[in-house]
Order: sequence, then C-alpha cells, then structure tokens
Amino acid sequence: IALALIGPPSVLFLDEPTTGLDSHMANEVILFLQQLAREEGRTVVAAVHSPSAFAFGLFDELLMLNQGRVIFSGSLDEDFASVRSCFGDQGFPFPAGQGSRFSMVEWIVQITSGRTFASHRGPHPHAAQAQRASEHDFAQGFVETGQQKQLESLVKEVTDSLKLQAKDSPFEHLVKDDHTSSSENSCGVSGFLHSIRVLVAYRTSTKFRSGKFWGPRFGDKVMFSLLILSLYWGIGGKDDVQSVASTASLLYWVVAICGYSASAFVPSLIEDRPVFYRERADGLYSSTCYTLSKVLEEALACVLTSTVFTLVIFHGIALQGSLWVFALIYYLTSFCGICIALAFASAMPNTSAATAALPVYMTFCMFFGGLFLVFDKIPWGWKWFSYTTFIRYAWSSLMLNQFDSEEFLRGRQFEGKDVLTFYGMREPGTVASNLWANVGILIGINATCLFVGGLCNAYIRHVRR
Repeated sequence: IALALIGPPSVLFLDEPTTGLDSHMANEVILFLQQLAREEGRTVVAAVHSPSAFAFGLFDELLMLNQGRVIFSGSLDEDFASVRSCFGDQGFPFPAGQGSRFSMVEWIVQITSGRTFASHRGPHPHAAQAQRASEHDFAQGFVETGQQKQLESLVKEVTDSLKLQAKDSPFEHLVKDDHTSSSENSCGVSGFLHSIRVLVAYRTSTKFRSGKFWGPRFGDKVMFSLLILSLYWGIGGKDDVQSVASTASLLYWVVAICGYSASAFVPSLIEDRPVFYRERADGLYSSTCYTLSKVLEEALACVLTSTVFTLVIFHGIALQGSLWVFALIYYLTSFCGICIALAFASAMPNTSAATAALPVYMTFCMFFGGLFLVFDKIPWGWKWFSYTTFIRYAWSSLMLNQFDSEEFLRGRQFEGKDVLTFYGMREPGTVASNLWANVGILIGINATCLFVGGLCNAYIRHVRR
C-alpha cells in the first residue's frame, strides 16, 4: 500500500491488502483505506477475501463475484438493505433472529458457496437453505432482479463521461470501444510514445506541483548565486591579471557545482525504483520508456533552474561573450550532472552507495578539468581520463565564450601568454580551441550517460518484487 501511494494516485487498486494479517490489523488497514477515501478524496478499490464484519461494514460499495460472474453489485448502507433485497428476492432471506449466528458477510459467503459447517451439536440450522443455494444460479438471479441492468447503465454512464474527459489526452485510448491487448498497445512506436506521454502527463505534472520536487533543484542555485554575487560582483568585465584568473576559476567552479549538486537528485531516483520494478513487471511500460520519461522530467525542470541561475550570474558578474551561448553551455552542463546521477542511481544498490560514489567521481573529474593541472602537464598515463570528463569540455566552452575577444587576447598576463593560450585553449586544430566542438562532445557525454543509465535500469535489478 505504501508503494502504491508514492504517486500519489487518485484511484488505488489493491489485491487482498489484509491477507496474512490478524483481525485487529486487518481492521486497522481497512480503517486507513476508508480515511484515504473520506478525507483525501481518493477512490479505493480492494479485493478482500473473508473480511471481518467490522471491516466489511466500512466499505461503501460491494461487487461480489462467484466463479467469475457478478452476483451482486450495489451499496452497503447501514443495514445492508441492498444485499438483503437482492438475495431475498431470489428466495434466500437473511436469517435474522435468535437462531442465527451469522454476520451479514459470513452469511453471503456461505450461502453463495452452498456449503455448511459440520457441528457436533447436531444439524446446521440453515442446512436446508445452503442445500438450495448450492443448486441456485446467483448470477442469473442477479440478472432477473433487474440490478444487472442498473449496473450496465452505470458502467455506460461512467464510460461516456471518461470518453468526454479523456478526449485529446494521453489517456484517450484507455476508454475507446475498440480495445486492444496490452501487448499490442505496448509494442511499436505509437505504444512507446504513448507510454512516455502517460508517465509525463501523470507523474511529471504531479511532481511539478510539489514543493518537495523543486526544493533540491532550486535550493543550491539560490545559495550559490548569492555566494557568487557577494564574492565576484562585476569582476567578469575586468582585464587585469587578478580579475581574469578569478573569473577563470569562477567558471570552473560553476561547472563543478553542476556535478556535485546532482547528488540531490539521487534519492528521488532510487525511491522510485520499487514502483518502477513493479510496474515494469506488470507490463505497463519498458525500461527505456521509464528512463526517457525521467530524463524528460529533469530536462524540463532544468530549463527553469538553469535560466534563473544564468540570468543572475551572467549579469551580476558582468560576464563577457554571448548570454545565449553561456545559457546553452550551463544548461548542458547541469543536465550532464543529472545524467551522471541517473547512471549512478541506476547502477548502485542503494542511496548511501550512490551518494558516496558520485562525489568521489566528481572530485576525480575536477583534477583533470584543466584548472589545477593544465592539459599539457597531465601525465600521459592519465590523459585518457581527462578526455572523458565533462568538466574539461564545459569549462573550455565557457572560457572560450568569455575570453575569446580582442580585449582579453591582447593581454599577456600569464607568463607572457593570454589566458586561453596559458590553459591550452588556442592551439590550432585542437578540440580545446573550438567552442562548438567542445559543446558537441558535451552533448555526446550526456547521451553516453543516458545510455549507461538506461542499460542499468534494464539489466540490473537491486530489489525483488
């Protein structure tokens, strides 16, 4: 039940939620479900076998099946008048009175099963009625009472209403008359796209209305924006050696923060894992659909958070170059951090392992990004790693956007070199000297991390269903 409520869903379907519980705990569970329905406006549909009289009386409606056929559908009012009427009209009145030891729920289960209990005290008081019930077709009797037509009319009314509400929505196919099998619906491009649309329309829209979703995504941006503004206000437009060095270091940390902040996304990704495993096993969607829906969810959120951070930092620090290029690079870098977090969350068994491993990887990347150790000075045995880190390409892109102008290139503040030459970003024919080549590789790293995360979701299972 707890897993089903993570959504949180407006309709909750439960299969035998009280199985294996003692009568007290079973009653507590049904009371909780009634509270969900009454106080939070949720619809709860539960299949319950042999409920206690107390639990039975908590439900508002009853649909009873016998051998796969409907034998009763109606409300459970205070004195069970609908149940009494349905079975009484078929010749099986509830045996109220001094001789009856049955509650209503016990009686309808026994009478529709046609069985009696053996007793050392003599013949069962309702053995004759049970014998007649064993030969009676309750499904046909339900039809003859006229209540079957009422049920069909109600189903048609609800279906027509759903068709009207679902028109032109991702859920339209669910209420069409020409129903297809779940396997047909999940196959092909249309089924693939539909699964993503439903996940985004249902889950993403719910999360976007939650402050808990936006808190970790905006919290670090606000905190670091205020810190950076208080330390670096207006420094980006100055060309003295201290200001240029400080700006280069700031751009490096802007990139690094995107990696470290991604740890905030890991818990939410791992918390969704049990629901993902269950729903995938039920055939609701594939691992690829789930991964892409999570990516789209974070990509949309990242647009807003990146835009706010970009506008504050670019203008507050008086950075040079193109605002739009800076915004694009920062968005891709932030999204790259999210993709790396997705890969770690998918590969690691729990939150503790993922949140411990991710900062270690980010710290490794920082050593090879080009600030602490310029590219030319990295030992040959480690050069391969420097080519894999997103920090290298994101920082090079921001540096080229900031300093690739005559104002900064004419300066020789760093051992007689301009800042870009000093950091190895002006060598002709190299990736480091080409802004858009760096951006392209950054996009490739995003795609690679998404691919790895998708593979981990598809083939690594950390919990059993």
